[in-house]
Amino acid sequence: QKPHVSFTRPRGDDDPVGPTTFALAIDNRVATSYDVYRATVASGPFTKVGHALSGMTYWIRGLEIGTTYHFRLVPPGSGANGYHFERSVASSGPDVVWAVE
Repeated sequence: QKPHVSFTRPRGDDDPVGPTTFALAIDNRVATSYDVYRATVASGPFTKVGHALSGMTYWIRGLEIGTTYHFRLVPPGSGANGYHFERSVASSGPDVVWAVE
């Protein structure tokens, strides 16, 4: 199965070079909802960027091509270091769909 990749380009950008951003889909298949934290360095600091509901797909858009992002899924109220799942993604990676099972 091919990964689902969503490439976007900033509004008003007519440069034919190609897309400048990509998106990550977090497919949360577990019974727990999680806060989503992101950092551009594996050791942090991590910033809360959203909430992935149980049984839903949560999209993170506007990620810059060429940057590696580190994500953590954390039970609500636990803070970035109380994570249950962790994953790094980049536009050059094989999979930008994170299936949480």
